[in-house]
Amino acid sequence: MKNSNLDIKGSVLLLGKSEELVYIDRKMLRACGAGRAVFSRNGLKTARFLAALPESKRPAFIFCAEPADMGNLQFLRLIRLHPGLFDLPMILVMDRLDSQIIAETGKLGSCSLLVRPYTQKEMENAILNAGKEKSRLEPCPDASMFNQALTAMDASSPPTPPAR
Repeated sequence: MKNSNLDIKGSVLLLGKSEELVYIDRKMLRACGAGRAVFSRNGLKTARFLAALPESKRPAFIFCAEPADMGNLQFLRLIRLHPGLFDLPMILVMDRLDSQIIAETGKLGSCSLLVRPYTQKEMENAILNAGKEKSRLEPCPDASMFNQALTAMDASSPPTPPAR
């Protein structure tokens, strides 16, 4: 992998099921100019964390390779419910694409799609285009729908087994 000419300001949030599964993604992000890629595996906790961050501390974009607790589209829909995260650029990494995914992400905006396996050039293009197309939806006026969605997701999450 050769280094890119992209100059990514700020950190990148790398969301995936495990660090092992996103190892190549992290290497590719670094080759594309990301200085710091912070890993998280839990979409709910990540959404809460992002909502609490001041705008100046938010990542340059989110690289979502499917969190352990929800699908990519579910995470994207959740993030778009928060008025402060409505246009946060996101790259969704998928194993396959279909017309429903393309339509949904187009409607939600500020999102690029990458299909595995992908090249460094494809990742660079995804980074450049992630924030270009704004959502066709109206932003929520406050975080109430975001908070309601979090509460509903908490209630539907399977219980955590007790520690031994």
